[in-house]
Formats: sequence, C-alpha cells, structure tokens
Amino acid sequence: KLPLDLAGVEVPSTNG
Repeated sequence: KLPLDLAGVEVPSTNG
C-alpha cells in the first residue's frame, strides 16, 4: 500500500 497522505484514504500516514 502507498502512503496516501493526500487524504489518508486507506493508510492514514500524515493526515490520519
């Protein structure tokens, strides 16, 4: 899974 911190769709990386 990719770090989708653009919205934290699946993986709440930053904007989680």
